[in-house]
Amino acid sequence: MIGHCEKDAKKLNKTGICVMSSDGPWMANKSLFEKNGFLMADQLERFELMYKAFGKSLKPQFVDWTKGREKYKGWHLVYSDQCPWHEKSITDLMQSALDHGVELKVKKLATPKEAQNAPSGFGTFSLLKDGRLLGDHYLSRTRFENILRQEMRKK
Repeated sequence: MIGHCEKDAKKLNKTGICVMSSDGPWMANKSLFEKNGFLMADQLERFELMYKAFGKSLKPQFVDWTKGREKYKGWHLVYSDQCPWHEKSITDLMQSALDHGVELKVKKLATPKEAQNAPSGFGTFSLLKDGRLLGDHYLSRTRFENILRQEMRKK
């Protein structure tokens, strides 16, 4: 698949390709891309931005998604339709928050620009509390309740 991507990019006269990797869940780790000639361009939190240039090109870099998190006061869930599991997760997490007396503010990302400026590297799912990122990918109700209990103990 990487070879096809590279071939397509060259056919379109692109100057290279890049991909985001992570040792965390839901993503391939950087070793797969290193084996295919990719170099690390940038790193932020648990994510690496890997790239493969075709000749002279600018080194890509991440947008700093950590900036602006402080505006998220209280509990916030920011998500998109990227995955069909998100809708089920949102319903479960909203009910769980209600059951625990927690006000969970939910924002659905509607545009690519909103996803690019989301408060986490994953971009399509972010759970925050008082500006702190607590989850950056799909969460089950059980995992969310564990996070809730852990946060409530901190009070």
